[in-house]
Amino acid sequence: GVLAIAAALLGAGQVTAIDNDPQALAATRSNARRNAVGVTCAAPGAELPGADLILANILAGPLMELRDMLCGAAAVGGMVVLSGIKPEQGEAMLAAYGQVLVDLQTTERDGWLRIVGRKPA
Repeated sequence: GVLAIAAALLGAGQVTAIDNDPQALAATRSNARRNAVGVTCAAPGAELPGADLILANILAGPLMELRDMLCGAAAVGGMVVLSGIKPEQGEAMLAAYGQVLVDLQTTERDGWLRIVGRKPA
């Protein structure tokens, strides 16, 4: 929810927040109203339009489980940004996401890893 609201506040045209926790989605709706931004909330499995940018800040385990959904929600040429990854998990994440994304790049900061990739044509 925080990433979705921040994206909307920074000018993203259409923002969808996905979470498997109904309370998190309710909190996101409430916080979006408080911040006067439009954010659509959905549970995993919802039909999603191809997005130019996917942001996911959760731990490596859920990121692995959600790989196909996250990458499937990206438009062709869309960027997927993953964070919440410990450096020692980076190799496994790169191997898994490298099967569906190209141009993978990693950045490490304060003991956390970010991976960015692009959905190929």
